[in-house]
Amino acid sequence: MKILIVIDSLGSGGAQRIAVYLAKGLVEKGHLVEIFVYNKKYNFFESDFKKLNIKIHSVQRDTNNKLLFGFKIIKNLRSIIMKYDQIISFMHTPSIYASISKFGIKHGKLLVFELSSSNAPVSKFKKLLFYLSCLLSNLVITNSVTETNLMKKKIGLKNKVSTIWNGYNIESMKVNYSSNSQNIKQLLIVGRIAYPKNGVNLLKGLKIFYDNNNWLPEVMWAGREDLDNRSLKMQKEMKIFLKENIHIANKFKFIGEVKNINDLYQSVDALIHPSIYEGLPNVICEAMILGCCVIASNVCDHPVILNDERGLLFDPRSPKSISKSIEEFNAMPIDRRNTIAKKARKFAEENFSLNHMIESFENLT
Repeated sequence: MKILIVIDSLGSGGAQRIAVYLAKGLVEKGHLVEIFVYNKKYNFFESDFKKLNIKIHSVQRDTNNKLLFGFKIIKNLRSIIMKYDQIISFMHTPSIYASISKFGIKHGKLLVFELSSSNAPVSKFKKLLFYLSCLLSNLVITNSVTETNLMKKKIGLKNKVSTIWNGYNIESMKVNYSSNSQNIKQLLIVGRIAYPKNGVNLLKGLKIFYDNNNWLPEVMWAGREDLDNRSLKMQKEMKIFLKENIHIANKFKFIGEVKNINDLYQSVDALIHPSIYEGLPNVICEAMILGCCVIASNVCDHPVILNDERGLLFDPRSPKSISKSIEEFNAMPIDRRNTIAKKARKFAEENFSLNHMIESFENLT
């Protein structure tokens, strides 16, 4: 089968990471995979696709007019889209472009792969266009049960939406249960420095922890800065907070994009993930696979995958809840932390394999 993946860029986002894994699995199954992007500014994962000998189609931006550039994207995509048996579009805007480009072309199936959330702060106009894209598609796939249930409530989508959880080459990801220090030393955040990641409430939670305990573990945030207005506002508020709370700033570091993130998971005591909404984050799945304990917000599918002592949950809107979860983790005996990590790994092995994700795609189509 000849498959085209449509996505905005090859930047360091969660959707792009899943696109890499999906492409790898499909290629290993014997499918011919190519990719179409229209934002060449970000190329974090470009080398991953090139290693798989995947052809990358791209559109050169030659105008600042968004409407004209949009027409150019559609024109370029439509000129090649009939060559593929299956088109898999990631996220809102690429799915809109893909559905318009395929309109009237009978050959090939369009799969809209939605990885974010219906609760995301997207404009009503874009939400409408995305909804129409879903109606025009052959199938809609989400990576969380929560999002599937939300989308099934929309007219015309009840029987069109399915859940496929993220898939990883787990056999190659060696686990390391290395917790051997009672007081936690390092916490890790992985993801874009963006509005949904809830940075200000996290800092407030860290301050409460410091005020209660008179110490704070080191906290590292790996990821690039998002440049939308809400994210820029959050980043500004975080910088002001850190400037006013030097004792927190001394323990808090932004370390930028990190290519080999697996080493970080295995060098810290836990991943902390404070998002206010999500799909199913790669970072939580990968941490579970690698033996890194997870402390996460009580949203989306997080309670499903982290319950039964596979992780800790908190209310992302409550700094007190964030602080309390860190305190609870710090107070745990080392053997209980390792038990949590082992239970998480077992769950991941049973639910997050790359083979399972690829077979799920093949069975749906």
